[in-house]
Amino acid sequence: MPHMSPSKTAVPPLPTGFVSRPRVLSLLDRADRADVMLLSAPAGFGKTTALAEWTLASDSRYTRWLCLDEDDNDPTRLRSGLLAALAGCPGVPADSPLYEDASGRPGDRPEFMGDIVEAVGAAAMELRLVLDDVDEIVEARALRGLRTLLRHRPANLHIVMAGRRDPPLALPKLHLEGRLSELRADDLRFSWAETAALLTAAGVAARPEQIDTLNALCDGWAAGLRLAALSMQQAADTASFVSTFAADDRPLADYLVGEVLSHLTPDEQHLLSVTSVCDGLSPELAAELTGRDDAGELLDALARSTSLVVRGPPPRSDVYRTRTLLRSYLRAYMDRQRPTLVADLDGRAADWWADREQPVRALEHAARGGGAARLREMLHRFGVPLLLSGDHRPLRRALDRLADTSSDQDPWAALTSALVHLEAGELTAAHHDLLVADARWPDDGPAELVVLRIVADFDVAVSSGELSRAKDAAQELDGVSATDPAVAALAHLTRASACLLSVGGRTDVRAELAAALELARSRGFGYLELQCQAQIGAVAGLDGDYRAMAAAGEKAAVIAGAHGWQDSVWSRAAHLMLGDAALYRAEPALALRHSAQAAGPDGPAGPALGHAVGVLRGAALFDLGEQAAGLREMQQARLDLGVVYVAPEQAAAAALLEHRAALLLGHAAAASTVLSWVSERLGIPGEMLLMRAWVEAAAGNHGAARERMGPLLTGAMEPLLPHTVVEALVLESRLAALAGDRPAARRALHAALDQAEPIDALRPFALAGPEVRELLVHALGSFGTLEPFAARAIAAPWPAPDRPGTVLSDRELTVLSLLPSLLSLDEIAADLAISINTVKSHIRAIYAKLGVSSRRSAVVAAYEQRLLPLVSR
Repeated sequence: MPHMSPSKTAVPPLPTGFVSRPRVLSLLDRADRADVMLLSAPAGFGKTTALAEWTLASDSRYTRWLCLDEDDNDPTRLRSGLLAALAGCPGVPADSPLYEDASGRPGDRPEFMGDIVEAVGAAAMELRLVLDDVDEIVEARALRGLRTLLRHRPANLHIVMAGRRDPPLALPKLHLEGRLSELRADDLRFSWAETAALLTAAGVAARPEQIDTLNALCDGWAAGLRLAALSMQQAADTASFVSTFAADDRPLADYLVGEVLSHLTPDEQHLLSVTSVCDGLSPELAAELTGRDDAGELLDALARSTSLVVRGPPPRSDVYRTRTLLRSYLRAYMDRQRPTLVADLDGRAADWWADREQPVRALEHAARGGGAARLREMLHRFGVPLLLSGDHRPLRRALDRLADTSSDQDPWAALTSALVHLEAGELTAAHHDLLVADARWPDDGPAELVVLRIVADFDVAVSSGELSRAKDAAQELDGVSATDPAVAALAHLTRASACLLSVGGRTDVRAELAAALELARSRGFGYLELQCQAQIGAVAGLDGDYRAMAAAGEKAAVIAGAHGWQDSVWSRAAHLMLGDAALYRAEPALALRHSAQAAGPDGPAGPALGHAVGVLRGAALFDLGEQAAGLREMQQARLDLGVVYVAPEQAAAAALLEHRAALLLGHAAAASTVLSWVSERLGIPGEMLLMRAWVEAAAGNHGAARERMGPLLTGAMEPLLPHTVVEALVLESRLAALAGDRPAARRALHAALDQAEPIDALRPFALAGPEVRELLVHALGSFGTLEPFAARAIAAPWPAPDRPGTVLSDRELTVLSLLPSLLSLDEIAADLAISINTVKSHIRAIYAKLGVSSRRSAVVAAYEQRLLPLVSR
């Protein structure tokens, strides 16, 4: 028998710094149920280590190991290796052919494997044979022997093969027969937790974000991660090392060249090098870059046989991606050695993507190496569509690249840059961009360029609080039209914004938004759709239609969440609207959560939004029982706003909330300050009459209060906000009840419910006071179609400090449930089969626990504390 090194048949020892991977062991256990197992992955993916750990963790007496190399392409040597691996297994008889000397016997005769198969089948036990580096076997005679072993495998032999490529051993037939299980590179990739464990074992302290970056860069490749861990032990700056690892690490480069690239053909190496300029590519793009019609076939072969190239899952199965670490290394190598070729490849890739209307990919390649002229042309073509589709990051990168590579920045790029900066709240940068655009302005610019300039000027003016300038821009926009769909959509949105700010007529706002929304949906402008939904919600809010406002706000929030735009000003505006709707639905806890989302991680973007968020937060806190803190929040929001313009409706709504809170806390001077503030901003709208009526009522001047509200109740004066009339009717109901005029009180209450139900305004009833709430409870069952809304109005919580819930006994709860009925105490006693004295005793206990002194007050308190179900009678 030829000399055989013991290391060829020994299970390899586990490496230093080894990290156990239970997840992979579990995958191997499941895969072992098949007759044949294949581990196929590029070099360094941990195939041998995983199999060694698995073997050592199981009963290794039954596992035989053979590490193959190129010398085993000699059939005689291959036969000797198999005999050496299988001999000595427990249960193999001493006279078994497995112990025979194979020297001098031709290994390629037909019975080459037959007697081995027969000898293994005669063993009185199950065996597992691991053939490591099976891809080393490439010669026809040796492959024929392995096919015989697979085809005639005895029932007690499980075969495990591991290699860098799939061996040509009729594996598809085995797969179809259900006899083959496979583990690929994706199964062996290190998870985030496994990467963290590997770094810890190497003594490297890495932050979570560095682990994220390293794991993504290495794509879970074990060898790359181990090389990184070794280098990081010596690195002075771990963060800097991670960012440059693929391009600059010498041990990694040596490994990739020696262990990965050297095993590829020259055609495969060239394909991977040239296509390294692309993160993902189709066969057609690969053919364009390489000049080879069979580039797609080469990619597919690499994906199937090496896993160095990964094919996308359906429906992107025609997209191929080289493993991240290998592609990064090849790209860095090409940048150093062949920069002119790389620039040409990026330019060709940019044109290829542009011809297929893929602007993000096109701009990425143009920015990396396509040249300033090509980049400028693509920004003209794709800048506004990318702005409206929400692809702001690649757009910013392209604009920054153009600014770095060309001093001749044209007005198109400058105006696009201004609009991008404005979306990010960077007003100073947007001002600078406008100056650049003006300095480069052409004598005969197209209409689209003129529209872009007006839109940018309008947005800058609004952000700066320059309303006269915004009005001029809006009027100028009315005289210009653009045929380009993206620019036309931007113009529609700007006209709608002008209407909302009262610098344009509001009659056309819905038409402008409808036109913009139609273009957004037909052209795939997702960010524009978010903007439109936010604007639609704002229109509904200004009209007092809180249901429609909440519906549009919900749509906007869903769009923002689906695309990762939660920090955009439009997403924050959506949450502001959802918060306002929740506040008026008497759901202050939900309103408070939305106010936090509207504020964002860095605080609100702009003073107008900051004011609205502060008022919402303050009102929500007030309604949750933190009344002094809530009032302070609203006061601070007003002070922070200063002289910045906000829509009249926003100012009126804020004034009503703050003024009412001040009066409820007995702060007459603070309430007077709000009255002065809103008077200076708005003059004398209907809201002023309501606030003055509240002042008179708080002072006990009920007749004067009702007189103040007269024009509001008769319609002689129109308020800015629909719920102002609801508040006035609720106050009228309360004052009428206090005057003993219950019919008038009930009429006003019914009218208030009728006005409040369409706009879902429950908060006025929560603040109405005990007189109105008692009327609600007493009249429940007589409101007709308004009955469900009336029940919700009763349940609306009064904004009082939290107190422990009232605890009633089961018998007291039973008595309480009968108090809203018309039954007398005698009838209640008879109904419950208890004495009248017992009923009276329970009622006294109920009054004491609820803090009331009458049956009607007890019922009101019980509804408020959810002790009675809200059902119609």
